[in-house]
Amino acid sequence: MIHSIYLKNFRNFSDILFSPPDGICILTGENGTGKTSLLEGIYFASRFESFRTSDDRDMIREGTQGFFIRCECRSTVIEIGYNGSRKKVKKNGMFYRSYFPLIGEIPVVIFLPEDILLVSGAPEIKRRFLDTTIGIISCEYREVLKEYRQALKHRNNVIKKIREGIENRDSLNIWNRMLSEKGSFLIQKREEFINALLPIVREIFGRFSDRKIDLRYMNHSGIGEEYLKKLELNLDKELAAGYTLYGPHRDSIEILMDGVEASSHASYGYQRLIGFSLRIAETEIIKREKEQTPVVLVDEVINELDNRNRKIFLQVLENYPQTLIATVTSSFANFEKCSIFKLEKVNETTEIGRIT
Repeated sequence: MIHSIYLKNFRNFSDILFSPPDGICILTGENGTGKTSLLEGIYFASRFESFRTSDDRDMIREGTQGFFIRCECRSTVIEIGYNGSRKKVKKNGMFYRSYFPLIGEIPVVIFLPEDILLVSGAPEIKRRFLDTTIGIISCEYREVLKEYRQALKHRNNVIKKIREGIENRDSLNIWNRMLSEKGSFLIQKREEFINALLPIVREIFGRFSDRKIDLRYMNHSGIGEEYLKKLELNLDKELAAGYTLYGPHRDSIEILMDGVEASSHASYGYQRLIGFSLRIAETEIIKREKEQTPVVLVDEVINELDNRNRKIFLQVLENYPQTLIATVTSSFANFEKCSIFKLEKVNETTEIGRIT
């Protein structure tokens, strides 16, 4: 659980310290007061990236040169200083040359309006879900994924050089071997993750509906020697395309509801509920693998549910030690079970105060 989050010159915050209580904590206030930014700061302290932007400079408060984050969780204190070009990171007062080993040290899971795209979105969105979640629970996966991407980049460059007559086909042999080795590892880990995810998704979705959900990992390259042969035998196709056509960078997840693709046959409401179920399953797997329950962050999406499903969702959230919900309205809250805080802009700063 998070004991405190301190943000300086982050988004619209000049300086804010917040110590969220246990249980369900609702952050309310007008648009623009920083509810989502507070969640973003917590998420950044866990993942070292934002869920809103790919450019860290976007989070620097206007008129300043950088931001600072300090997040305390149990016996872990993560500090991040960003000066517009690089991050300086500390854990418990000790500097780390790279934040890579610290990803997920403070585990969090976030529910976003865009989670519906886990069902209806492009394959790269589904791959990112796999890579991010598995990467939180496995440092080895993060390392192999990094190596795979580097090998893929090199192989694509060689393909371009072969097309230009600068290299010969044998130049691909080393990259074919490396890609099939690293890629097979990633594919196996993804398939294991999907197999672990499926029963939890079914159980959670079953609370919302009696429809049946299935998840399938869509691997078009095979693994091991089969994957290597795929690369070798389809080189002409890849030379025509100009890049690598086979591997985990092209795979996806197929989500079925009652045996048909949910992306095209499920209603918006059902897709939303499947997205919720995937995030809850993600939370449960991280909890099991890291032996630490993630902090749950919810940005606005709770208001997209009808009263029945909102009640079910809140009942699920009550099982977690700490949940922070950002929302414009708190009318849905059970005041006996929720703590409510209001964010308000006062002059040039944002203040946060407890309502109940």
